[in-house]
Amino acid sequence: MKKKPQPNYATVKTKLKEMKRALLARLGHTKGTEGFSSDSGPGDYLDEASRTQNIELNYVLNDRDRQELRSIEGALERIEAGSYGECEDCGGPIEPRRLEILPFAVLCVACQEEREVQQRRS
Repeated sequence: MKKKPQPNYATVKTKLKEMKRALLARLGHTKGTEGFSSDSGPGDYLDEASRTQNIELNYVLNDRDRQELRSIEGALERIEAGSYGECEDCGGPIEPRRLEILPFAVLCVACQEEREVQQRRS
């Protein structure tokens, strides 16, 4: 029986930690600009609408970044626990190519596709 190749966990951890640092830097940068408003006066309605839209966009991006940060931290925890690379739904291995592209993936391709189909139905 051929043994499945194990990922290089040191390399994966380094990549995940770099991703985490970049996200934290981005979150820190946008945090300082969330409430930005001009001191040049009230401006017109279009300026105010634009400012409001930019603030809302920052919140959406921050939420996505925070979710990605939680996923990265979860992957680091799975490495330590010895369960990294196992699909949360079926328990089978997550394809190495998928983990290379998305190192914090928790589902194999088949289970991810099934979840997406279920989400479209609901």
